[in-house]
Amino acid sequence: MKTFCRRHLFLVVVFVMAAAAVPAQTPADSTSTVPANILDTLAGRPCQELKQVFYQQIPRYVYDDQPDQLYELVLFLDHQCDFGELLGRTQILASIWDGNFAEIIYGYEIVGWLADRYDEGKQAKPGSEREAFDVFTTDFANQLLPHAPAHSLELFYCLYYAGQTTEAWALLQSDDLADTWLRYYYDEEIDTLSQTDQPYIVGAHWGWWQPGGDLEFVGPKQLVGVSVEQWLAPIYVRLIIEGRIGRTDRPYLVNDSGVVGYSDRWDAVLLGIEGGVSLWRVGPHLFDAFLGVGYDVVKPFKDEEIAPASANLNVGIGYRWYPQRSRRWFVKADGRVELIGDRNKSGTNLGGYAYSARVGLGVSLGKNPAPRLKALGQAQ
Repeated sequence: MKTFCRRHLFLVVVFVMAAAAVPAQTPADSTSTVPANILDTLAGRPCQELKQVFYQQIPRYVYDDQPDQLYELVLFLDHQCDFGELLGRTQILASIWDGNFAEIIYGYEIVGWLADRYDEGKQAKPGSEREAFDVFTTDFANQLLPHAPAHSLELFYCLYYAGQTTEAWALLQSDDLADTWLRYYYDEEIDTLSQTDQPYIVGAHWGWWQPGGDLEFVGPKQLVGVSVEQWLAPIYVRLIIEGRIGRTDRPYLVNDSGVVGYSDRWDAVLLGIEGGVSLWRVGPHLFDAFLGVGYDVVKPFKDEEIAPASANLNVGIGYRWYPQRSRRWFVKADGRVELIGDRNKSGTNLGGYAYSARVGLGVSLGKNPAPRLKALGQAQ
């Protein structure tokens, strides 16, 4: 999309004007800790060290009116390592500063740069040199903001890099910027993401099942299960298979399909469907509520082909914690109340109610487009 020469030609022009445009900031210490022949000292250094040089020297060269040294350093570093969004951000703000902004300085990668700038998982650690560089560019954008033409791309970038992202996205999505390359790249990305299906989520859980009412004789049981879930934000549908296996606290009478006898076996399985809704989401935390209906079946005898069954209606609330911003996997916990119909009318009543608590893990089978859409100003 852009040639190497044209890209760095902009950098040369841009930084010639550097010193005159930042009087509002307090200049950094002009006594450089890096020698004048800096490029002679950098060959062979790892990219992590070169990135620290980038953070330190770019602001210093701007404050000290040293555009030639700045150009040589940027050219060298861009050859040695991939600075991606950092270098793109610097180029854009500097070209606006010089009054020579043009979209030739970037291609489709601009969409990734914008998404990465405020990605929670890619932010600088407090007190780091990267954090200081981010503050520098934020201040830089704030200084440029009053001078950016109305309804322009320059205004969009100044708003965005100054941290006013809501206003920036609103401007980009308006008719004012409909004919720009940025809007073209942006619309292509949003269209692709919007057509990407939400991934299926598979989960496994373990828990405790405590019956009551006429089912109290069964006693508490452990439960284990698996689930498959599909989100259509802010709602989801989940299919579950769950087992509660063990012995009852006291025997019960079974009279079903001509089979009569006592059993203390409790091999119960629930096949169900649950529908839920997101109640509250903040950072990695999500709270939801759900309703469920299922087919609850018990096999009281190992060698008899009878399995009394009835409907299971349940309601519950849940919590999820997502360790990663991608939301690819999560830890979950929920509690519910179950109402179980009678399924042994001529014997001991096997209907009643129960409380259950479940904990488990879930993982997405595919890439979730929601975080990327949110990073690009699409409300979720």
